[in-house]
Amino acid sequence: QSFVSWQWRQFARRMYIVELILYLIVLSIVTFEIYFFSMVEKLHHDVEANSSGIYESEELSLALDAIVVIYCLRWLSREAWEVADGGIRVYLRDGWNWLEIPTLLLMMSFCLFDIITASNPIFIDGESVTVADTRASFASLCGVLMWLRLLYFLRGFSGTGPFVRIVLEIVKDMKNFILLLLIVLGGFATGLVALFRSTPSGDFGDTGE
Repeated sequence: QSFVSWQWRQFARRMYIVELILYLIVLSIVTFEIYFFSMVEKLHHDVEANSSGIYESEELSLALDAIVVIYCLRWLSREAWEVADGGIRVYLRDGWNWLEIPTLLLMMSFCLFDIITASNPIFIDGESVTVADTRASFASLCGVLMWLRLLYFLRGFSGTGPFVRIVLEIVKDMKNFILLLLIVLGGFATGLVALFRSTPSGDFGDTGE
């Protein structure tokens, strides 16, 4: 035990902190882009825009996306090495990998749509813009999973590690309840879709403003 603790203090802890810092930088970039994109769109709805429309800074967006893509490629190479070293079965037995895989894919997808919108600026108006809407969907899921992945790094600190462990154990104990909850919600969702199939699309439908 003492030898493991010494190895952790001398080598592993430093690498762990470096990985945490790199992840915090990327998380800050993605969070900034999500907030900035939302602010620009909200600004257009609140303030009358000029004829040229409201655009994000193409150079800034591409530069930030390049940093995120480089990090994702580095992360992907580490995951590939982990699979090659231990095998796919061992890799999938680790529950954290089930969080990291979708997080990595969503980060890369978010950057892809971000590069598309930056390379081909889209005028943001009151109507639905397909690429912008798709980007917003990826941004929403990506933001949630990236913040949740911070729990992975918080395990390595004495002040937060026990609480992360408690949360994970609670989630494990709730798996049967969550299954029942999803069944009930799925049933009601299906019923509501059938009931409101003729309702016009929009923020208010046919209820009037």
